[in-house]
Amino acid sequence: MGYKYKATNAGQLSIHAVSINGIIETDSTAKVLSNVTAAAAQYDDLTVSDWGDIQQNDIIQVNGAGNAGANKAFIVGGLGKRSNAAATRTLIWLRQQRPILTAVSAVPVSPYFMVRTRFRPDKVVLTNLNTGDRHEWLREMDENTARKIAANGVVTMLADSGIFPLANGFAFHPSLLDVSQKMAYEVAFANP
Repeated sequence: MGYKYKATNAGQLSIHAVSINGIIETDSTAKVLSNVTAAAAQYDDLTVSDWGDIQQNDIIQVNGAGNAGANKAFIVGGLGKRSNAAATRTLIWLRQQRPILTAVSAVPVSPYFMVRTRFRPDKVVLTNLNTGDRHEWLREMDENTARKIAANGVVTMLADSGIFPLANGFAFHPSLLDVSQKMAYEVAFANP
């Protein structure tokens, strides 16, 4: 799925900026799913059906790969074999500090949406303009979590499939934004 984003106040973003906001828009093509198979404690040469849309430094969630089979998000360290052997479109490797904890077999994954904001966020608010659902992440929360306020007012906490803060922006799970949809985002940074 192709997507584009723009920040309405990016031209004025200085080192002392305290916030940024903008719009994320997806096209009408569904995200490509790749199936991941991996053994427990593995982070090198995970087998995928095909890289699909996955690129180096993307965030992916591998369902069932965390403690006791919980879902876990990972940072893609690279594509192909980690050694100098010929690259293959059926292997990826993860950043070493995030190994698979529970073995998985043919789990579908697709990369998170990424938005670069120049600085690490303290707060992220995503509002799907088509569904009315709102997702919030605060600095005190775990990565890949979110507080969801549904359009009907029901509030739930997402233990995974949420918002993942980055050093220069944030990423969010593909289930939060479907094809041909728009999402408004608001990001607050730490006060200088």
